[in-house]
Amino acid sequence: MLRIILAICLFFSTSLLHSQEADFILSKFFATQVEDEVLLRWTITAGNTCQDTYVERSEDGKNYERIGLIGGICGSPDASITYEYYDTMPLLNRNNYYRLELGQYGYTSAKTVEFLQYNQQDFLVAPNPMSDHARIMFDNSESQEHKLNIIDFQGRIVLEVVTSSNVFNIYRHQLTAGIYIFKVLLLEEDIFGGKLVVQ
Repeated sequence: MLRIILAICLFFSTSLLHSQEADFILSKFFATQVEDEVLLRWTITAGNTCQDTYVERSEDGKNYERIGLIGGICGSPDASITYEYYDTMPLLNRNNYYRLELGQYGYTSAKTVEFLQYNQQDFLVAPNPMSDHARIMFDNSESQEHKLNIIDFQGRIVLEVVTSSNVFNIYRHQLTAGIYIFKVLLLEEDIFGGKLVVQ
């Protein structure tokens, strides 16, 4: 039993060491949404080299898949080198977790990007279906007061929220499980609406 515990501790400490080692050779690593893509940019400090760089993405921060490869020697013994990678197919309206595998240095710590994309009516509902919390986001650059009505299938308004920002936050404790219609109004006129599923 003691051997198993020691083996598990050694595995996790080795994994942590590799992650710290990979982070240590980077002077910069970030990820950000740029229009319809996610840009990853990192800089390997001078004096560090590795073979092949893999880009990995996860939807839960635990299970990763390889989405890109920058093959060959990475880094340089003489100068700091900056690299870029564009994820052209990020997961829509949810968190995207990214990490790099830098050859013998192992994995970097993860970077998180919430990739948001409005629909053709210039709003989004995420996540939908919702389990704990959802947001209805829309363009409100002039900070006008908007009202959200959530309506059940009997036609009753079960939740009404007002905001001058560009987002309505909806929490699970405010609604029972079911399917609802929502309407967003400006000056008492409907400007958009849709369906919200509460799990």
